[in-house]
Amino acid sequence: MLCSLALSAALCGVQIVTTTTGYTIEVDGVQWLTGGDASFYAGQWLSAADGSLMTTMDSVSGGDNFGMYEGTHLMFTSAKVAGFQVDAFAKNYHEGFAVFDVVYTSGIEAHANSTADTSGTSTTYPSFMFTTPASAPALGVMSWKGTFIDDSNHGPVFGRWPTGLSTGVDGGPHALFDANHTVVISAASNFMTHSFSEMNNSMAAGLMSSVTSVPAGYRVQTMLSAGRTGEGINNAVQLWGDRMRRAYDKDWDVYHHDFTATHLGYNTDHGAYYYYHPNGTYADTLKLVQSYASQQKIPYRHVLLDSWWYFQGTQSGVKNWTARPGVFYEDGGDADLKRLHEETGWPFIAHNRFWAIDTTYATFNGGSYEFSDPITGDYVVPLEQRFWDDLLGNASKWGLKTYEQDWLYNEYNSVPLLHESPTQARTWLMQMGEAAYKHDINIQYCMPYPRHALQSLEIKQVSQMRVSDDYVPGGNKPPPNWNLGGSSILAHALAIRPFKDNYWTTSIEPGSSQGNTTNPDTPRHSAVATLTAGPVTPGDGAMYQNTSLIMKSTKADGRLLHPNRPCTYSDAMIRQKAGLITTGPQGHVWTTYSTVGDAKYNIVFVTELAAPYTLQRSELMLDGIPNADELVAYTVGVDGKASVMPFPAAGLPLAPASNDDFNLYYTAPVTASRVALLGELDKWVPASRERFTAYTSSNSSLAVTAMGSAGEMVHVSFYMVASSTVTTVSCTFTHDGPLVFQSDKTSCM
Repeated sequence: MLCSLALSAALCGVQIVTTTTGYTIEVDGVQWLTGGDASFYAGQWLSAADGSLMTTMDSVSGGDNFGMYEGTHLMFTSAKVAGFQVDAFAKNYHEGFAVFDVVYTSGIEAHANSTADTSGTSTTYPSFMFTTPASAPALGVMSWKGTFIDDSNHGPVFGRWPTGLSTGVDGGPHALFDANHTVVISAASNFMTHSFSEMNNSMAAGLMSSVTSVPAGYRVQTMLSAGRTGEGINNAVQLWGDRMRRAYDKDWDVYHHDFTATHLGYNTDHGAYYYYHPNGTYADTLKLVQSYASQQKIPYRHVLLDSWWYFQGTQSGVKNWTARPGVFYEDGGDADLKRLHEETGWPFIAHNRFWAIDTTYATFNGGSYEFSDPITGDYVVPLEQRFWDDLLGNASKWGLKTYEQDWLYNEYNSVPLLHESPTQARTWLMQMGEAAYKHDINIQYCMPYPRHALQSLEIKQVSQMRVSDDYVPGGNKPPPNWNLGGSSILAHALAIRPFKDNYWTTSIEPGSSQGNTTNPDTPRHSAVATLTAGPVTPGDGAMYQNTSLIMKSTKADGRLLHPNRPCTYSDAMIRQKAGLITTGPQGHVWTTYSTVGDAKYNIVFVTELAAPYTLQRSELMLDGIPNADELVAYTVGVDGKASVMPFPAAGLPLAPASNDDFNLYYTAPVTASRVALLGELDKWVPASRERFTAYTSSNSSLAVTAMGSAGEMVHVSFYMVASSTVTTVSCTFTHDGPLVFQSDKTSCM
């Protein structure tokens, strides 16, 4: 077993146990899964079971980008295919995770199998039998799937093994869990060609069956990452992400310094008031928005320009990524974008989609850059690093801050080269990322499959990702794109900020791009946008901006007041949706937290909850950060006042919430002074580290240091435990910088 005294006593180990008759997967010494038959396609299926694959086995040990390991080496050869050799390594790492490392030593010329599509794999090593051994516990499954890594807006797929698995081109990773353990199964290299399939009563992992040839030495790896025993599903997925990011050297630096994700912006995407629907030119429109916002003291710091501004060609693909004449100003081109940037002071998130066959950049259309074959697919992709260097280099001069690559799954599916070549899909995204790095531009992925998200491990500039479908108000049913508490688990593990898309802040906005439609639950969209810890970008008509609702997300200078991490499905909610328990919440219960110094403040988001639910303190342990011994819990009413109570020993009662409503619950630690900081009750995140930087507790009072800008009025509330009263201190910043609020003072220092 890997859970040894040499490691953390709580570290759960997953092991691949290989014998001469097969292999099994053990977690803490208990067999969870049985390996299936080993087979590979090389112009024909070669199988260990039918004797067409010959196997030799020996022991190995060493180190690689994942860490130090011990394990087994299997060499597969075949008399049926001359020269065929695959070397497979079942590696058990000292930290308690495992990797199947499959190396195509000889390469394969005729690789694509008889189906030759993107739904299957060309190997069944590794594979995991659907029938589990008698020793295995009941296993819940959560699988990420589909566009926006969210099945558009439905969230991950849930079930009990083997139901709930999502395979094929848009499926995986998968989290398997029992009451105390979680194992994440994912691709660990060549993310754009690694796939999962269902074959022979098992889930197989390996090379996508549409890949037509495999070069010698090509490597496909599959990770099994165990979480720490008893620390839950969210934390196990985060630990998997930590291991993957360490292996690919992706840190949090770009994430933390992403301007368009940390500052309030304005949006013109699908569903926004001005989507393909300007008031005059778009320069007129955006300056009108800015004028109204200035009057209302709404501090937009950037703007998202959707697909309405550039030239489109065949099938509405990108013909030329420059501004069309008349869209902003008369002339068009890069100069118009630069002028708009200079006149508004706003940097841009600029949208792009798939490349049209008639793109003017391609040499076959008289351009200067090599693109993929226009005959074989619906769209094309650039093949040269030089193209991306020039495109993003030019854009950096006209104000581009974040490059939004939209329609990712469409381009992947509609350009055969991307799923037939073993390398081109990765090269496409890596070249884009390299150019962004050179020019200090961030990347937002939109409409990605999970494989695109995983590929971002090699691309530090990918710092944001749309994780739910478009926001499109209209009708009596609110748009469901607020449901991103499951997709945000995966995005955050990969150091990517989840993005909800735009939203309205006024329910009725006549004359919009969507006609005279309504959206009755604007507060829920505003709250979720903020709780993602990602971009917050309303898309109202200039005259319909709801100042009080917008300002619940931000400081006066536009700096967003985020939690420390995205709000995500609670572990109990996940187990309930998977059918592993029946005592979990009957609806949505998400959790996150913020910190002020070393003090932790929990946030619980509740919506579409059919019955009351009691939340235990043990459910508030994201990232393994402990809670204070004594907590108070509170809600904020429509009157802006807090209702406070001690956190009950039996758990916090959560009230039902209708399909159009939501509730927020907060906790705060009680300090030695018997005072708890409740924070800014007029914000979605009352105790954000973007506002409060430190606190000091004396015998009878609590002082907190807040950051603000000159002229900004801030209201800070404290709860006095002895008297069960709330005290609010209101001060106006006379300068940019810190101000100290103290619970027993009416003025600030």
